[in-house]
Amino acid sequence: MKLLKNPNLLKYSFKLIGVGILVYILHQTGWEKPLELAAKISPFWLFLILALNLPHIMMKARRWQIMLARNQCSYSFLHSLRAYFGGIALGIVTPGRTGEFLRAIFPVKTGKISMEASFASVIADRLFDLSTLALLSFLALFIYFNWKIPVLILLVILATFILIISTGKIWKRLLKKIWKLLKIKPQKRLIFKQAFMKALKNPPRLILLTLAGYLILNLQVYIMAREMGTPVSFLKLMLLFSLANTFALLPVSISGLGTREAALGYLFTLVGFNKAQGVTVALGFFFLVSLPVILTGSLTLLFSSQASAVYTGEDPKNGDNP
Repeated sequence: MKLLKNPNLLKYSFKLIGVGILVYILHQTGWEKPLELAAKISPFWLFLILALNLPHIMMKARRWQIMLARNQCSYSFLHSLRAYFGGIALGIVTPGRTGEFLRAIFPVKTGKISMEASFASVIADRLFDLSTLALLSFLALFIYFNWKIPVLILLVILATFILIISTGKIWKRLLKKIWKLLKIKPQKRLIFKQAFMKALKNPPRLILLTLAGYLILNLQVYIMAREMGTPVSFLKLMLLFSLANTFALLPVSISGLGTREAALGYLFTLVGFNKAQGVTVALGFFFLVSLPVILTGSLTLLFSSQASAVYTGEDPKNGDNP
């Protein structure tokens, strides 16, 4: 009975819903169909898809490194890349992907930045990815699914919300909630706020890195789809996959497994493609993109002296060495 009342156990059990959805979807499409489609990907393209994982994460790591540098933290690109991989791995095994924010601890352990400033940089970094995903999802709804009026209303609400935030009232409330969640003391809140604003300054460079990383990710998905014989354009697939990835953010699965497959399979049928192709592309994304990145991050944590310091609470002998 005690185990059943454990909140963490309930959260992890809730994530198994995605697995159940995946089993149901595969039962509908036929278990052998995804294997047949996946077998069409030649070894060359398979290797290329896997290889593109590195530049994809490199774009994100470089963006975060710039944000850290703007807060007077001279954290090297190699360490930023390692921390980024590690954060993604931690995000998979923590409720609500909160583990991704633990990468903020890595630069803090070097003594070059405060915890408040580092957390602010991570939140600012995540904001770029989520904003891109939201924008492309809106575009997908607007262009392909005749939801023009609801989407326009939503965009008006969003614009109004942004306008209200600019007045400062809601912005201050939002910051207070973040401070409370991260347990940032009142005397440290100014540091957090200043670091957050510094991280976001001069956005064009950060936007370009965000777009570069997102284009690489969608190129991986596009290669899978084309190799499976899906006659879809790069732009259309990027919009559809963005919308499916938005559904994958629902906290009922492990790294979107199950919800992404169900969403992309359904979206494919709505635009005239085969459901099994959508399901297989989403599964391919998990096994060729998500899983390799998670495994790389896990190895990063396993062999990182700084990662040991995170778990033991001790300071590494030399925070700058991998």
